[in-house]
Amino acid sequence: MRLVEWHGRPGVINSGGHHSGRDDRRPDRCATGSGSALSNLTSALSAASSLVAEPKNESAAGAGAGTGSDADCPLTAADISAVTSMTWQFETYQAARPLESDETVMTAVCGFTAPDVVDEYGDPAFLRTDVFTGADAAKAQADYVSGCPEFGGVLQQFGAPTAVGCARNGVVVDAQIGDGTRLVQVWMNTSKDKQAELAAAWDPLLAAVN
Repeated sequence: MRLVEWHGRPGVINSGGHHSGRDDRRPDRCATGSGSALSNLTSALSAASSLVAEPKNESAAGAGAGTGSDADCPLTAADISAVTSMTWQFETYQAARPLESDETVMTAVCGFTAPDVVDEYGDPAFLRTDVFTGADAAKAQADYVSGCPEFGGVLQQFGAPTAVGCARNGVVVDAQIGDGTRLVQVWMNTSKDKQAELAAAWDPLLAAVN
């Protein structure tokens, strides 16, 4: 399974954190967004959603090979399943990959799916983690904090001192934990009816990050 390059053309996300239409999730039909907050979030969600359609453990163009297991990831499928009451499975790991929204930033990517839960477009729920280190961590953290409010987002502090999410219309679909040395970002997308249930899962989910 591999992550598809999205060529800096993010799909459209509505105020609830979901794409506005299925075609917007395809790399050949992506609408152009503006502003760092929209670009970062939509690029990440678009790339993560492509996990479910790609062969397992292949490499994307210009990316590190998709190998390993969830033991290489900051969260395991068991960790995620335990706090979300959903059954997640590991799909892919890439040790070094340019971030879709800023290819000067490198990230280690893990992808998970929950096939028993599908969103409004029929896609399985997915979760993606990115691990940034060094200067990449500092940049990813600064961009996240400054970009969240640009499109009506509100930074939300979680229980861990270094854990923060971005809530849009009360919905959190991504969060970070860490500092300018090592930073883990988590993106999660599922059906709208599951979002309310998952609101309480963010604290234990971020606390489980290693």
